[in-house]
Amino acid sequence: MPELLDTAQRHRAEYDHADDLRTGSFLLLRFVVGLLTIALPPLLILLDVMFLGGSPTARGSLSAYYHSGVRDIFVAILVVDGVFLITYKVFERTLENVLTMLAGLAAITVALFPVAPPAGVVPVPLQERLGEGVVETIHYGAAAVLFVSAALISMQFAREELDGPHHPDQSFTPQFWNRFHYVMSGVIVGAIIFVVVTQGFGVLDRFSILLGEWVGLWAFGASWFAKGSDVRRLLFG
Repeated sequence: MPELLDTAQRHRAEYDHADDLRTGSFLLLRFVVGLLTIALPPLLILLDVMFLGGSPTARGSLSAYYHSGVRDIFVAILVVDGVFLITYKVFERTLENVLTMLAGLAAITVALFPVAPPAGVVPVPLQERLGEGVVETIHYGAAAVLFVSAALISMQFAREELDGPHHPDQSFTPQFWNRFHYVMSGVIVGAIIFVVVTQGFGVLDRFSILLGEWVGLWAFGASWFAKGSDVRRLLFG
């Protein structure tokens, strides 16, 4: 009988260890995907300017980097992020799962349906087949869905802070994290409005899309990291 108990306890310990490894792997993947999202704007600009002989100034939008030497990086990061968001909580029947799947599909669509190329650049086969205008319309529609979904996901995070288990980082109250996520959601919405207004009225519109995208992605990244406290849990358990 003692031998059976020892065997059961050993199996249980092995199972718990394997479960900890799976959890750690998931958290690491989640952390890397969030890090790639935040790194996307500066990474595209720096690589394009410093290493690939691109324009000495930033391009007008992140989407414009599709027609540059960093196209593969732009597409790869968006597709990786998209696949993760789709599969993140795919087996859960929750609003968060619907929103993350929608955001993931939108991210992949943004990557695969580029904006119209600048003068002198040959269109990709998809643009030649469907037409540059059609492909660009799909691109901007998907981008809008992506950022609106990101804002809604942050709002959902805010509600979960009060309705669900306490945040892993107990240094602040659930009310603090609730307000934090709402602020990040507001920043994303503000970035969308900023782009629409500046582009619509032709005011400060040269880099307004790039700036709006950058701010929106960083706000969502901040909300994403705060929701899971990934860095704290990976480092300290």
